[in-house]
Amino acid sequence: MSQLRKTAAHNVDGWTKDVCIRLKNQDVQIYTMVLQADTVANRSLYSACASDPSDYYAVEDPAKLPNVFQTIANKFSRLQLTN
Repeated sequence: MSQLRKTAAHNVDGWTKDVCIRLKNQDVQIYTMVLQADTVANRSLYSACASDPSDYYAVEDPAKLPNVFQTIANKFSRLQLTN
């Protein structure tokens, strides 16, 4: 990987972390998912970004996406939304 690409990837990771922190500080529930990209670096970044590490989903088979979305939707059915 060229130095320019490494720098760009580092910057994007930093921006992602910043957004995650800002959302968590506002009590936003965060679920993260990667599709066919479950690397050590992605696992570290996106599981840390998720509200809970168990809210990170690594999906290798696109056909399993509906199941993952259903799993997340089932978690919402337990939430009570307030104004």
